[in-house]
Amino acid sequence: MDLITFIEISAGKFDRLGELSRDILLDGDFPKEQSDKEMFECIDFKMIGPLNSQIYLGLKRAYLKFK
Repeated sequence: MDLITFIEISAGKFDRLGELSRDILLDGDFPKEQSDKEMFECIDFKMIGPLNSQIYLGLKRAYLKFK
């Protein structure tokens, strides 16, 4: 499963991971057609900050575990 599919599935959850996933899907600049690496780089760039870093790490861990 690719990252964008995982994000689309996660967007249906009513937790912080789902909230982040919905934010990513609403981002018109998110590189949905690129590789997982490029998508993670984009999220890395946009998620810099103490409030979001744990949510981002949770997304990354969940995806790698699910994959």
